[in-house]
Amino acid sequence: MFLSATSLQQLLASVGDGVCMLDMEGALIHWNRSAELLSGYQGNELLGRPCPAVLLQGLLGMERTVELSRLSGLLLQRQESRVVQGTLPHKKGHLLAVETTAFPLYDPLGLQLGACLLFRQKQQGYNKEQVVQLAKMAYFDSVSSTFSRPYGEMKLGAALAEMQQTNVPAGMLLVQLHNLKEVNELYGHIAGDHLLQVVGKTVASLLEGTDIVVRWQSATFFILCYNGKKSLLLLLAERIRTLLAQIQPTFNSQELPLEVIVCGAVADVNDTIESLVGKAERVLLQTDTNRVLVADAK
Repeated sequence: MFLSATSLQQLLASVGDGVCMLDMEGALIHWNRSAELLSGYQGNELLGRPCPAVLLQGLLGMERTVELSRLSGLLLQRQESRVVQGTLPHKKGHLLAVETTAFPLYDPLGLQLGACLLFRQKQQGYNKEQVVQLAKMAYFDSVSSTFSRPYGEMKLGAALAEMQQTNVPAGMLLVQLHNLKEVNELYGHIAGDHLLQVVGKTVASLLEGTDIVVRWQSATFFILCYNGKKSLLLLLAERIRTLLAQIQPTFNSQELPLEVIVCGAVADVNDTIESLVGKAERVLLQTDTNRVLVADAK
């Protein structure tokens, strides 16, 4: 299933319970509409930053003296869900009695991506299984098994915000399956989906640290690089292009042609998601299968 960021926001906004999602660094990556209404805190006040200690302490029913780093560590180390009685501190100062379910979030290979807090004001809401399914839709593209565009947009937005503090440039690469339409027409969409899986898995195998690969459009992946120096982006782009040129995907004993274009862009401190993606897409029009190009920050 391929959801737009808008569709995902609308879906999670319909959940009656507050939904708080944290990545493995403890940064808040989703705070749905119900969470805003219950707490008084807007998503744009919190997203991309460490979840405020006072919120985690209250939601998890822990003493106010427990430090945020320890709180995040305890939450991310949980191997199963746990229901606790907590008190949600409202932005205006009053406390709200809540029931919180905390549980880890995993990718299809069993690697932990972060954690989710599901909280309610003593009233019926969505159950854990329903929210886990929503989280999977938020995190993953069901065809390629890479991260989904809505999740990629959340992480890219957080990375651009972090640049304001660190001055370390983020960057992005685009990997386009130039002949995906041809493969779909000649071999069928199942073969095309297989090709997407092969490319996604191959690209992911080359990434290090917290860099991620995201299915951005039907035939295009993007790679978020937290150290987006141009020399490093060019090196990674050439490694991807070279490795994909060497593999020969097959499906039902048939060899599938694979033509890939790789390019990218360095983020500027003033870039938005739209401006950075636009910069990379303009470079894509100038690139071919035999070379890689990366645009400067300016």
